[in-house]
Amino acid sequence: MSRRINSMMVTVTTIAVLASLPRPASAQSRMPSEALHEIARGRLANIQWTPVQAESALKPVLANVRTTNLSPEEEVALALSYFYTFDGPSAKPLFEKHMKRDDALARVSWQSLQMMSFFGAKDYALVEQRTNGYRRKFTPTIDDMEYTFNMVNNLSRLAATNGDHARAVALVLDDVRGLPLDIPFRSFDLLGQRFSSFQATGQSTEAIAWLRKHRDALKAAQSADSATGRQALQDSLAIPHRSGVIHLTPFIDRLLPDDPRWTRAGSVRYRRAQAIQKFDRWLDAMEKGQPVPGT
Repeated sequence: MSRRINSMMVTVTTIAVLASLPRPASAQSRMPSEALHEIARGRLANIQWTPVQAESALKPVLANVRTTNLSPEEEVALALSYFYTFDGPSAKPLFEKHMKRDDALARVSWQSLQMMSFFGAKDYALVEQRTNGYRRKFTPTIDDMEYTFNMVNNLSRLAATNGDHARAVALVLDDVRGLPLDIPFRSFDLLGQRFSSFQATGQSTEAIAWLRKHRDALKAAQSADSATGRQALQDSLAIPHRSGVIHLTPFIDRLLPDDPRWTRAGSVRYRRAQAIQKFDRWLDAMEKGQPVPGT
């Protein structure tokens, strides 16, 4: 009975989501970037969905999407649409095609393939090999604040779960040592997320020192940027798709690039402010030897 009720709830949720999505006018009438906006919106609005629920609710969005004669940007948007609806076999060849580039399309292709290799193929050796290859190929940049976060997060979590805390610590430190301190790269979160491993290896002071240096650098950068004007942006999930926008990192940018007032610099300021507040709380707990809140 419980399974039947859960199935009914998924069906009702699926119908509600699909009802809110625009209906394509004819076969292959929509560009992948437009479909990606709707798929990302569905995923962001329903973070609690399981892969089965997400696929069931959002796969129909791709029914009438163009799949041929696409620009590189639209091909990657198509790959991400497959990726976010858990269709790895369709996404993989498109990502592999574009990972040879040296731009943002290549970066997101590498990052997506890494997730597929870790969770799908469970080829952990390949993930580590490609993490090192990613660093050699791409330098840290303000346009890619995810960088190697998910790669190192997955590998270090696996090591910690297996009791190899020394390896978890080494993976995190190797990652943050190569990053600029004044940009809110997600990898710095690993200093708190893997703090128990730092504690287990007697290196808690090093995690605290790195996080404090990062927090202080963020504060200095934010202070220097304080004279810049601010603009209030609307609820990101309510913004209609803007032609030409490719949502390469929707779980970071939350569809805000569809607002014509959005800028990368403004996004960095916002994320920097969020990181400062979070790391103030984290450092207070870490210095007291308490559990890191929200990790």
